[in-house]
Amino acid sequence: MHKNDTIWTAIRKADKQALKQIINVNPDVINIRGPVGECPIHMLFLYGTEAHLDIARYLITQFPHIVTQIYNQSVQKF
Repeated sequence: MHKNDTIWTAIRKADKQALKQIINVNPDVINIRGPVGECPIHMLFLYGTEAHLDIARYLITQFPHIVTQIYNQSVQKF
């Protein structure tokens, strides 16, 4: 994993291994917000490929609270 890779890059590429590494370093990154309040789980469903949905299922089993994250909340900086 390259040092400049972010959770957003891993999600866009549907890179489950990179995502696991990023979360392993900082589990709170799963709650990060993008510029319009989106969370990683939202983007996975928006991309909607089988690979993205597989990652979404994995994240939901590891972090069940993410199923209630609202899309339009204010941005949080980590």
